[in-house]
Amino acid sequence: MLDRTVWKAGLHTVLALGLMSCSSGGANDNTGAAGTTGAAGTTGAAGTTGAAGTTGAAGTTGAAGTTGAAGTTGAGGDSAGTTGAGGEGGSSTAAWAITSPAFANGAAIPAEYTCDGNAFASGNNPELSWTDGPAAAKSYAIVLEDTAIIAKNDPAILNRAFHWVIWDIPTNIAHEIPTGMGDMEFPPEVPGARQWANRNQFGYFPPCPNSNPSADPSTLVTDTYALVLYAIDKPTLDYPAPDPAVVNYSRTLHDYIESVAIAKTELTFTSNALSNAPPPAVDPATIKYPSARP
Repeated sequence: MLDRTVWKAGLHTVLALGLMSCSSGGANDNTGAAGTTGAAGTTGAAGTTGAAGTTGAAGTTGAAGTTGAAGTTGAGGDSAGTTGAGGEGGSSTAAWAITSPAFANGAAIPAEYTCDGNAFASGNNPELSWTDGPAAAKSYAIVLEDTAIIAKNDPAILNRAFHWVIWDIPTNIAHEIPTGMGDMEFPPEVPGARQWANRNQFGYFPPCPNSNPSADPSTLVTDTYALVLYAIDKPTLDYPAPDPAVVNYSRTLHDYIESVAIAKTELTFTSNALSNAPPPAVDPATIKYPSARP
């Protein structure tokens, strides 16, 4: 009786365990397997940056050209940036200068254009020419001056430094003065211009640094000179009246032209000319000053 009871209890236990196992397995069979996660898409490669445009080249001779515009940024990946435009060329003009075919700047002037071997203050003017001056110029003037005397700054001899002045030279005629001009106040060789000199009224007064032919040769000097070309912004000068305190009106003209000129350039030279006679005395009463224009 006990054995049968124990056997039945064991059988019921086995049956219960079997049913539990089947129930558990059924649940697992109903759940579907989880799908696999898809691989992440690869990131596209970034485009390379276009090369920067190069800086424009500087302008050519004259004022420096403006900087070229920077190149635009290249489109991503493919096209490089375009090259910047070159700088604009600066404008240039030839240097303003006065020259002579008779001698080079800084050289000795030939004797024929000085008093050498002749009477004091006699001699031909050299041929001169010049390039275009400043755009604002409406006339030109030229002064022959002894720069060696000016450099000494000695009031006792300063008046001797200024030899000859020609002014009111129009800008619309040939920029030249022929050699051998006469002594007329309004020289026909340079229409519109007028000239003045302390001696030879009114013509060219050449370099003459040595005026005593009997002087000891060791005392003879070589002076430096300049033909100074001025640009003036008016066609005719309102030149000043003579100053009784200044015995050489060429100096008065020089000082006035210096005060109104807008630019100047010069041709320099040297001379050791010696006249064949001392300078004659000048009678102030005989000096003729510039007249009214005809």
